[in-house]
Amino acid sequence: MDTNIEQKLREFKESLFVAAPAIVTSVEDAKDKPYKDQRANIKLKTKHKKGKEPPKIKDVPIGHKESSTFSERQLPEKEDEVWVVFSNRAIDKIISVKGQEEPEHDRVLDINDCYILGGWSVDGDGIPKTLGSMDKKDWLIGLHRDTGARIYMRASGEKAGNIVVEPPPGDRTLELTEDPDFHVALFERIMQKYNNHSHSGAVGPPDQLWTEKDMSDRVGVDK
Repeated sequence: MDTNIEQKLREFKESLFVAAPAIVTSVEDAKDKPYKDQRANIKLKTKHKKGKEPPKIKDVPIGHKESSTFSERQLPEKEDEVWVVFSNRAIDKIISVKGQEEPEHDRVLDINDCYILGGWSVDGDGIPKTLGSMDKKDWLIGLHRDTGARIYMRASGEKAGNIVVEPPPGDRTLELTEDPDFHVALFERIMQKYNNHSHSGAVGPPDQLWTEKDMSDRVGVDK
C-alpha cells in the first residue's frame, strides 16, 4: 500500500473515538445541579500526537445505574482515572429527553460526544483483596478509602448472605442477619406499653422485659 495512503488512513482512524481511558480534571459542584445533570471535565490519558498534551473534553455526562425505580450514583472525583465511551452520533439532545429522538447535529464518533462509563484504581494494588474482617471471597459492596469503612456481603459459612457494615477501625461493626443475637422492639409496641403503664400514679416506661411478640421481624443485628 502506498505510504501516503497508509498515513491518510492512520490519520482518519485517529480522528475517530470509540473508547478511551481518561483523567478527571474537575467535577461540577453537586449543589449547582441535580446529579443527573452533573458533568465532568476530563483529559485523555493517551496523547493523540507525540509531544502534544492529551485532548481535553468539557461537560462530559457521568454514567450511573438508573431504571424507573432504582438509582445508583458513583460520582468521580478530581484526578480519578476513568473510561469514557464515545457515541456514534451527537448526544446533546438524546440524553435530555425520553424515547427516540433525532440528534441535533451530524457529528459521528466525535470526541465531544462521550460519557464516563466507570473508573478504576491505580494506587498500589487497587482495591485490597482483604479488608477488615472480610474473607477474600466476601463480596465488597462499598469502601471508603480515607476512613477504612466498608460494606460487604458474607460469601460462605453459617452467615453467608449477611450484610456487614464496618465503620472506621475502632467503632462497632453492625451485621444484618436472619437469626440475629438482638432484636429491635417495634415502635408501636413501645408506645403502647409506655402509655398503658403507670408507676406511682404517673405514666412511664414499662419495667417488664420485652416479649418475642414485641420484637420486629424486620430488624435484627449480631454483636
